[in-house]
Amino acid sequence: MTVEESEEFERVFKDEGYGDKSRDSIVHELSGQLELLRQSENKLVADFARGIGSRGSAGVVFADGSFSNPDASFAHVKVRFPGLVIELACFQENADSSSQAKKNMAKKAHGYILNSKGDIHIVVGLYLGDADKAATISVWRPQLVTRDGQVFLVAEQSITDQKFCDENGEPVTNPKADVRIPLEAFGCGDLIDAVKGLNLSISIFSASLFEYLDNARKRVSFVKSRKAFRVQARSPSDEKQEGDEE
Repeated sequence: MTVEESEEFERVFKDEGYGDKSRDSIVHELSGQLELLRQSENKLVADFARGIGSRGSAGVVFADGSFSNPDASFAHVKVRFPGLVIELACFQENADSSSQAKKNMAKKAHGYILNSKGDIHIVVGLYLGDADKAATISVWRPQLVTRDGQVFLVAEQSITDQKFCDENGEPVTNPKADVRIPLEAFGCGDLIDAVKGLNLSISIFSASLFEYLDNARKRVSFVKSRKAFRVQARSPSDEKQEGDEE
C-alpha cells in the first residue's frame, strides 16, 4: 500500500460516511450486548446497564484542562469519564511510520488512563491499513504498582498487537484478540455494588473486527476503481449546440 493509498484508506475508513458506518458497527455490537443486559431479571443489573451508553467521539476533559476526542467511547451517565475508549490508527507504507503509529497510540492510551487517574478502565487500540494488510488490536488497563515502597498508577498493556487479520488480508482465529469488558469498568465506588462479583461483561470479538475492516478495504477498492470512470459534465448550452448542428 502506497502512502497515497494509505491516506485514502484512512480518509474513507475514518472520515467518510462508510468509515463512520464501519466504526459504528463496533458501537452497534456493544450496544446490542448492553440491551440484553438491560432486559435482565435482576433489576439492579438491568438498571445499571440502562445507565451505560455510547458517547461517540465526545471530548474527554481532564482535571488539568486538557482533553482528547476518542474515536468511540462508552460511559455510565453517573460517571465523569468513559469506562471504555476506542481509538483507530491507520499505518503508512513503511516500518518507521507503522512504529510511530504504535507509539502514538500507546501515548494516547497512557494519557487517557493516567490523566483520568485510572477512571478510564479500558483503552482499545485498533491498528489498520498496514502495508502487508495485517491488522492488530492492543488493550491498556490501569494498574497499581509498588516501587521503592511507593504506589504508582500505570497504564498496563494487557493485549499487545494481537492479529485479527493476517498479512494476506485473511481473518485470524485468535481468542487472544477478543476483548472482555466487565460491567464494573463503567462504574466506581458504590455504583458498581449492583454488578460486582457477578462476572457480567460485554465483548469485542476479533471476527467482527475483521468483518468491519474487510468491508472498509472493499470500499477503498471501489472508490479507487471509480476514479477511472470520471464523466465530463455537460452543460445545457453544449446540448443546444449539438441540436442546432442537426
